[in-house]
Amino acid sequence: MQQSAPLSQRLKLAMLSIALLALAACDTHFPVTERGQANVEEDNVTIVALTPATINAFNALPAPNGFSGAPTPEDVEYRVGTGDVISVIVWDHPELTIPAGPERSAVDSGAIVRSDGTMFFPYVGSINAAGRTTGEIRSDLSRQLSRFIPSPQVEVRIVRFGSQRITVAGAVETPGSIVLQDLPLALVDAIRQSGGLTEQANPREITLQRGAQRFDINYDRFLEEGDTLQNPILRDGDIVRIPQIQSQNAYLLGQVRQPGLIPLGQDPVTLTQAVTQQGGINENEADTRGVFIFRSEGSETVVAQLDVSSPIAYLLGNQFILRDQDVVYVTTAPIDRWNAVIADLLPSFTAERALRTTINSF
Repeated sequence: MQQSAPLSQRLKLAMLSIALLALAACDTHFPVTERGQANVEEDNVTIVALTPATINAFNALPAPNGFSGAPTPEDVEYRVGTGDVISVIVWDHPELTIPAGPERSAVDSGAIVRSDGTMFFPYVGSINAAGRTTGEIRSDLSRQLSRFIPSPQVEVRIVRFGSQRITVAGAVETPGSIVLQDLPLALVDAIRQSGGLTEQANPREITLQRGAQRFDINYDRFLEEGDTLQNPILRDGDIVRIPQIQSQNAYLLGQVRQPGLIPLGQDPVTLTQAVTQQGGINENEADTRGVFIFRSEGSETVVAQLDVSSPIAYLLGNQFILRDQDVVYVTTAPIDRWNAVIADLLPSFTAERALRTTINSF
């Protein structure tokens, strides 16, 4: 016995049926001519004809709430913190370098940065270490040791890191914390140290929580386009969250042979592919000037029109990449009376998006 579809799928199909009925009632109201589109009066609706000059704007990925520039020196240079162990070598003075004996390791004989941010060193006593670079600590030690040793040659390095860490959570093989060291840690390095992305990971919607700020990261942009802003240098306390892929769909309605849902996966799906896999346009009923794609852009609705009576339309359709919740509608013999009924059409589009948000909240 065949099992029924999940509740969320049945609800989506029900809303799709309602949208089909609403759109069918509007078949004669789409403005397919430039004159008709110029007379559109509905607020927050923009109609754009798909041409070689406009298609790139539709395919461009939304600008993320990301980073505005290259890493600053403060992002890159490691600053000592509480719990780090510092090794100090004073050349020609082994009694200062390894006071506990040659059999001990650098970590055992190093100076730990205490909870008050200071470290101890012979002759000098306590000096401030937390928040400073090894170069700054070296300069301070050299200056103070010069009172006892002529022209001291001092080397300072961190032999155990532990004061700073970031967290990687979500769809990676080994989620957890990563200790920051003196070499800068970029997002790509953090993902690699976490075992890499799982098959269920959604690299396009990674978030980085940095204090009260949240940044959206499209990791695919870094991998495919070399956009370094999508591969930020991580700082102490950063939390990287990598979500799993959620079900994403576009909708194909109107005068096509098989109206329905178009599943969108990791690989791009073009307008031509979507129409073809649903059996193509019903050429006996459709107006070839009236292929519309409804797309939500924040509080606005952008409507892209493709005139498939033009030979170049086949090339453009194969370049137009569908996004989650796009609604493709192929109309019949339209006339220029859009304004009278667009108020009936857009609620169907908006209601479906509201339903999806409700379903995903369960």
